[in-house]
Amino acid sequence: MARFRQRVVVALAAGAALVSAGCAPPANGGRTDATAGTVTLGIASLPSFTWAPHHAAAAGGMLTEELGKVKANYRVTEFSGGGPLFAALSSGDVQLAFVPAATVAQLNAKDRGLKCVMMLSGGGSVILMGAAKYRESRGKNLAAYDGATWGYSSEGSSGRQIAEMAAKHAGLDWARQHGIALGSPAAAEPALAAGRADLVSVDSRTAQEIVDKGTGYVVLNTNDAADRLFPYSHTGNCIAATDGYLRDHRAEVEAVVRAELRGLRQVQEKSGDPAAMAKVFTGLRWDPKEWQLVATAFANVSGVPTAETVADTKGMAEELYRLKLTDQQMQASFTADVIDGAYRALGVQPR
Repeated sequence: MARFRQRVVVALAAGAALVSAGCAPPANGGRTDATAGTVTLGIASLPSFTWAPHHAAAAGGMLTEELGKVKANYRVTEFSGGGPLFAALSSGDVQLAFVPAATVAQLNAKDRGLKCVMMLSGGGSVILMGAAKYRESRGKNLAAYDGATWGYSSEGSSGRQIAEMAAKHAGLDWARQHGIALGSPAAAEPALAAGRADLVSVDSRTAQEIVDKGTGYVVLNTNDAADRLFPYSHTGNCIAATDGYLRDHRAEVEAVVRAELRGLRQVQEKSGDPAAMAKVFTGLRWDPKEWQLVATAFANVSGVPTAETVADTKGMAEELYRLKLTDQQMQASFTADVIDGAYRALGVQPR
């Protein structure tokens, strides 16, 4: 691992709340006593291929197996947005959160004491879908949507933020665009169909539904590193813990990371086999066409934060939130120690 560590940034930081902070926490989001042996995992929008490694680790029994080695178990609490999820992480109601790395950095700029212990994916997890009537005239030329109506779930959502970022990189002035908050991903397809929006920011599941209904087409896929209008393909989602929980419950954190690493490697190994992937996603609706929209987000991820991870996370956070992050703030938000230990424990090498 020494050779590999030379290209790893052991401690980094960067963040930006990529989801709406205005949603109420779920009814079952009460405090969990971490010392009782139950690790609560917090995830926003759980039924999504965005969290493919976790679905593989849960369905394959890997989480139960690895936590069992340290006499612990787990439960998952789903949140409707990042705001309540991060509040639960800070309060101790959730011990580990599945979140955008950029969010961690942005919050650490406010001394929140959070740390990414494993990278789960690359890219932005958002897909911009144009109305079908523009397929021939505008295609994937985002600049051709100048002055259009851009739909997204809410003003604080990742879809809204990444839409503005993509518009800027396409040479557009966001002030000239017409934004509309649709309220939920389910409202995106009807908005395109009715002409209320010219393009919408959505997740992979909603994007595939739009394609299947013939309502729209993919203009920009931030999961695809080849799509340069999203220039931060090396940032992505991570597993985050508070510094205090990592210090006091390191064995549990290491167990979860081992399981999630096994899930990530399984997803990577079976990505091209639809029948095998259907088994990986037991309990989750499997759609091979939707999978193609997100598969590239996992293809080159090792779980370890690299120099590229830091640079892209920093760039994304600074652009989205109009802040400047110091080296110390970046170094506060990531650690490679836990994921390196997972590789050693499993006896495998990073891809």
